[in-house]
Amino acid sequence: MNQKFTLILAAGITAFVLVVGGAMINRAAVQSEPAATLTPDFAEIQDMYAQREAEIQDLYTQREAEYQSRIAEANAALAAAFAQQEDEPPSSTPTQSAVEPVPATISPQDAMLVAATLAPRAKILSRPELVNYEGTVAYEVTLDTGLVYVDANTGAVLYNGTTQPQKSVQRGSFHEDEEHEEEHEHERGEDHDD
Repeated sequence: MNQKFTLILAAGITAFVLVVGGAMINRAAVQSEPAATLTPDFAEIQDMYAQREAEIQDLYTQREAEYQSRIAEANAALAAAFAQQEDEPPSSTPTQSAVEPVPATISPQDAMLVAATLAPRAKILSRPELVNYEGTVAYEVTLDTGLVYVDANTGAVLYNGTTQPQKSVQRGSFHEDEEHEEEHEHERGEDHDD
């Protein structure tokens, strides 16, 4: 029985070693496979890099083409605006445009008085209108001798386009001038009586 027992024991140990050894080999094989699939080949890395580089180059080319077309459109619009500006005849009067009614400090009558002092013999052809004169709200007073622009807030003359020579405005009232003339006439009358 000894011999039979030894043989069975040897067979059991051999079977145990084979099972354990097979399991270890199987485990080593399973662990080595994922490592091989996780690391791509160097050629695959180069291909992926080349694809990305081509995609980036395509995007850059598309954006550059779009940018150049926008620049061309803007240049064409500028050229058209410049050509239109050159085709328009130059105006002899300063730039003005009608403005919405805004509160003005001086009245249209005051603007007419200021214009009348610049050209006393001129006739006012129409009621003064509020306009934008070079960024300032002004009255445009149309006289038969030209245009006068009066600041609607200060009453200052912004532009005098009258053709008459300007005369200085004397200060004083109309009644004071009449009194001086009467005194001079009275003195002259006394001289003639003597």
